[in-house]
Amino acid sequence: MKANKQIGGIIINSASIEILRKIPFTERILEPVANIIEGDGYNQYWVNIFTNIPTPNSLIKIQPDSSILLPYRPPEPENDIASEEKTKKKEIEIVDSVYLKYNGLIGIPTWINSNRGNQRVYCRDFEVLFKAENNIEDFNLVRISFDYSLKNPDYNVEAEAILVRNENIDPRTSRGTVTTVRKEK
Repeated sequence: MKANKQIGGIIINSASIEILRKIPFTERILEPVANIIEGDGYNQYWVNIFTNIPTPNSLIKIQPDSSILLPYRPPEPENDIASEEKTKKKEIEIVDSVYLKYNGLIGIPTWINSNRGNQRVYCRDFEVLFKAENNIEDFNLVRISFDYSLKNPDYNVEAEAILVRNENIDPRTSRGTVTTVRKEK
């Protein structure tokens, strides 16, 4: 999906979400896993986030500020007219249920750069937003892919890493996943 949406000091150029497989509650990952790759050109970064999101029929519509809508939909049904009509109705209900949000820069203490001890590392803070019903049994393992660039790269604080969180994780017990930038050669 082509986005070209400015959020804070960055521009999201494109964003997509892909369902990889269904996951039972007992096998879900508790923290998102991410990688970030510096692009070939100046000021371009590609990010992949792997996380669990409840199945689309368990999600509740939300409308957060400063975020990008991710088109999270159930897999295509078999060629059955009755199920096609049900799916069309369901898509209308769930179309506004998963978002990618950029929260700006955050300095966090981490051992990610062990040569500096437990000093603060500046991270670009991304959050996967969704709201779900209680007592969820089934989740999907999803990959969220997006690329971004800095609006004014000469005036921005340089971030050494990204911080990725799910909205539903308790910030008192989980700080998310910190990942450094991989440079392509």
